[in-house]
Amino acid sequence: MTHNPEFTFCEFYMAYVDYHDLMTITNTLVSGMVKSIHGTHKPVYHPDGPEGEGIEIDFTPSRRLPVITLKEKAGRQVSGSEGIKPEESNKFLSDLCIKHYVEYPPPRSTARLLDKLVGDLIKETCIHPTFITDHP
Repeated sequence: MTHNPEFTFCEFYMAYVDYHDLMTITNTLVSGMVKSIHGTHKPVYHPDGPEGEGIEIDFTPSRRLPVITLKEKAGRQVSGSEGIKPEESNKFLSDLCIKHYVEYPPPRSTARLLDKLVGDLIKETCIHPTFITDHP
């Protein structure tokens, strides 16, 4: 529901690169376009129209924010990398949704709960362009 492939503006294929390289290439492309168009990497965005308050958006460099940032909001590890059993992760994430008033209908799989929490607790803090990385 949040992915709109019909709005893809650039697609390419390159051998021997990983997603870190692609983030760097994408950041270089987008920040270069913004600088060329606006004369700065920090244009002012007016979400409520020209009369509204402006927000400066910084296009260089883009932040890279690992999903594990959710650990800071949760106060503990949220996935199975520290010996946590899958059912414990699922219950913990479900309880975390309740604690933070994050509504999510069944099926409440661990992956879907984690994605919903990231969307509600991390994406909302991303004002400047940000790559959310390292989904478990």
